[in-house]
Amino acid sequence: MYKFIVETIVSSIDPEENDAWMDFDEEKCNKLLNESFFDEYNKTIGKVANQYKRKYPLIELYAFTKLQSLATTMLTEEFTVDINYIWTFEDLIVNIYELGWYDIISTVYKAQGIHWFCNNGENDPIMYKWACYAVSACKRNHSVKDEKLKSDLADIYSELLIAFTIRNSIEKNNDIINYVKESVINFDDEKINAIIDSFNTLKKEHELLIDEKRQLNEGIQLLREQIKELQGNNQKTDFERIEEIAYRVYCLSPQDGKMSDKVKKFEKLWNDIDENSRKDIKLSISIFEKFKSFDLAIFPMIRSLEHEFVRHIFEPFYNSQEYKNVDIPICKNKKIKKTHESLIKKKNVYPTLGNIPFIGIYVANENAKKASNLINAFDMFLGDKRNGFIEICKILYTHKIGERNYKLVDIRNGIAHGDDDITRNINKKCYEEISHMLYEPPLQILYKVIENSKLYF
Repeated sequence: MYKFIVETIVSSIDPEENDAWMDFDEEKCNKLLNESFFDEYNKTIGKVANQYKRKYPLIELYAFTKLQSLATTMLTEEFTVDINYIWTFEDLIVNIYELGWYDIISTVYKAQGIHWFCNNGENDPIMYKWACYAVSACKRNHSVKDEKLKSDLADIYSELLIAFTIRNSIEKNNDIINYVKESVINFDDEKINAIIDSFNTLKKEHELLIDEKRQLNEGIQLLREQIKELQGNNQKTDFERIEEIAYRVYCLSPQDGKMSDKVKKFEKLWNDIDENSRKDIKLSISIFEKFKSFDLAIFPMIRSLEHEFVRHIFEPFYNSQEYKNVDIPICKNKKIKKTHESLIKKKNVYPTLGNIPFIGIYVANENAKKASNLINAFDMFLGDKRNGFIEICKILYTHKIGERNYKLVDIRNGIAHGDDDITRNINKKCYEEISHMLYEPPLQILYKVIENSKLYF
């Protein structure tokens, strides 16, 4: 693919390529160029035409990347891996950006988010720079609100701050850090400037860190401070808040893709869960073993369950005829309104463990189904999986964990919303009991979710 991209650019520069290239109906081509698909090509190509001697220079590259960007709006993240590889690992985003094809970049940004471009810099720190390119493209074509772009820049700056500290690579990646820092400064936001100040302080202190344990503790402390800020951010939905916390936790303990001995006990389950859930389970074990931070270790473990609920239950529901038959969501009972609203389809937002147990309770309640056409539609969608789903929800709502007899919902909400009364009482016993509850007999909730899957129905 890289060879194709290079040849496209080279052939556009070489005027001798024109005769071989022009073996098509020019009139039809000109007619196609009047389509809205080529608006950005027509708008930008004149600015660089003097560099490209061939007629219709780079048109195949434009069509190729434009189609890729549109594909990302229709595919979930795991099905865009090949596109992501070409854009970020083979640096195609540089060509797209420098050619001024900002709409192409912003289409992907709006569909997949900023982390699609940087992937926490796990494999290559330069990807943080590509994330800044994406933000700049959206800013230039005014396709995303500045407030959102500022927030996203602040998020990736906070993440690289943790990631490079933990990996002891601040000095090595100084150019990347400074580039992201400059992108942040240009937005002139008070909240972001505060993060920059904290980074400068951290960098000075980091020069004195020679003990690995102190270095890890610094990363954990910074992570906890950032999570505390996210927990109090009421501008984000519950689902979005959880996602942002997860990205911070991933930065703390990057994964190498290998299956540890602790992970191998999940081999029976491993092939049935998606890549995000595998990543969550490995991350949970890694944090448990390296840092003994039980609340942080529990978080990705709980999140793996939410991933599988979405994959096996809620995404199929949103694609079902039962959901499509609900013309206008109606709820006649204030008591169940929050649960009713959690079932309304929103972009990249799904029911969480804060809602799911209550969905099960109300699916089993005839009055609730009469009051909410969405709960009733969900009940019909479940079909022969109804009793299995209700059983799972009952366990989630009633099963007691730890010395304080917390419910899993309590622990999840405590972490998501920053309830110190709960998080300070989460210990090793809680972690082990939740692990047994999700993955091992007799409850093995994650297995039950997959057993009651509606993914292939």
